[in-house]
Amino acid sequence: MTYEEMQRFIQMSRGKSREELMDDLGATVREQQARGELSGSKMEEIYEMISPMLTPEQKRKMREVIERLRV
Repeated sequence: MTYEEMQRFIQMSRGKSREELMDDLGATVREQQARGELSGSKMEEIYEMISPMLTPEQKRKMREVIERLRV
């Protein structure tokens, strides 16, 4: 996901429920997986890069999101 795509996603996400956000994120991930742009290993790479900056609770939630998106 490019920086611009991330910015658009953030703008479109304002005011949505957690479930709506998960649905949107899931759709985006499936699109990127179909194009070969995102894999389980890439999600792990992103997690490893970001996790040092997260609180334990944020890490737990991010791990939940990754596991949910792998299905």
